[in-house]
Amino acid sequence: MKIAIFVDQFPVLSQTFVLNQVTALIDAGANVTIIALNKPESRKHHADVSQYQLISKTVYLLNEPSGKVNKLCYRIKNILWAVVNKAKRSLILQSINKEYGKQGKSLLLASILAKVEQPLEFDAIVCHFGYNGILANKLRQLGALNGNIVTVFHGYEVSAIKALALYKAEYQKLFKQTELMLPISNLWREKLIELGCAKEKVKVHRMGVNLANFPFVQKTNANNTDYLCNTQKNSHRAFKVFTVARFSEKKGIIYAINAMALLPKSLNIQYVLAGYGELEHEIKQQINQLNLSDNIVLLGKLDQKQVLAQMHDCDIFLQPSVTARNGDMEGVPVAIMEAMAVGLPVISTVHSGIPELIIDGESGLLSPEKSAESLRDNIMKLYENSELRVAIVNNARKQIEQLADVNTLSVKLISLLEKLAPRR
Repeated sequence: MKIAIFVDQFPVLSQTFVLNQVTALIDAGANVTIIALNKPESRKHHADVSQYQLISKTVYLLNEPSGKVNKLCYRIKNILWAVVNKAKRSLILQSINKEYGKQGKSLLLASILAKVEQPLEFDAIVCHFGYNGILANKLRQLGALNGNIVTVFHGYEVSAIKALALYKAEYQKLFKQTELMLPISNLWREKLIELGCAKEKVKVHRMGVNLANFPFVQKTNANNTDYLCNTQKNSHRAFKVFTVARFSEKKGIIYAINAMALLPKSLNIQYVLAGYGELEHEIKQQINQLNLSDNIVLLGKLDQKQVLAQMHDCDIFLQPSVTARNGDMEGVPVAIMEAMAVGLPVISTVHSGIPELIIDGESGLLSPEKSAESLRDNIMKLYENSELRVAIVNNARKQIEQLADVNTLSVKLISLLEKLAPRR
């Protein structure tokens, strides 16, 4: 089966869910092409990108510079070249028509049409995020793409106030004109139906992890008291709490840092924080203001291999997700799945689709959003109770095997795509 994965950029270090899906589909025998609007600014990527030779399987529709003015100039240049050479002149002019909305007005569609030499043909085009589904649908209408369009909804595009205001009307066309919507949680399934999508066009399809890359390691047992006797301030071995996330508001990192400040000062508990993003300056400032520089380690960007090493070295995984002030919400963070897979007990929040994966007290511990006190209490529960840690990690691994094995999910996805009526 010939499948395209349609994304903004590829490869992106933080979007392991895309990489996991691509490699699993290839392993399942699909002929996969990645369609990306642009190349990412960072050249750092996960090992699977090289191992599967994914750059050679990627079609970059554009190669735009950063900055609004530079992008506009780039698009105008593409369009002028095509118009002067009389190539696709009528089609490019058609794409600027008001019926094509923001993507037409911004000259994005016209620029892509100028660059695409011939229609890109697939059995299915799997678009990550609703706005990419909208773009792919318009490109199909203009003849640049052909194939069934399936859109994966993750969170931002159906929760953020700005995104809903921008795309709500466009979603109605997407729901009617394309073949299938794949929300990654039951919560987003209900949201899509609320927005007007027919129930029969909505199927929950979760993101997953490759369990072979995240083998389970039992690090504690019910009789192990090493944590309690080895985590005093004079010990060389700290009890480590780990987070890997983009530094954005919905990740809730400020509440994790506040929780660390509430822990007993006598305990040698260290917070290992990996990631990058727009709130990096604020996070560093908060750490300094709370005098936590000796207790918090900032690692910056990590690839998948480095993340796994930290998970094996740490004692708790903390994902304190919250609803951002602009309404932006998570889907189900892949990092939680990875931690559950390897045997690292997870503390997270009652947020978005996370409770669909973590059963509080059984496969992890959940706190209310924005409660540093509850996060602190849950850290202490796991710090003090080795029996609870053992029970949680064993239950968590079983939960991941049932719900988030990316190889099983890829077979199910191919089956869903094969049931769609062919367009060619």
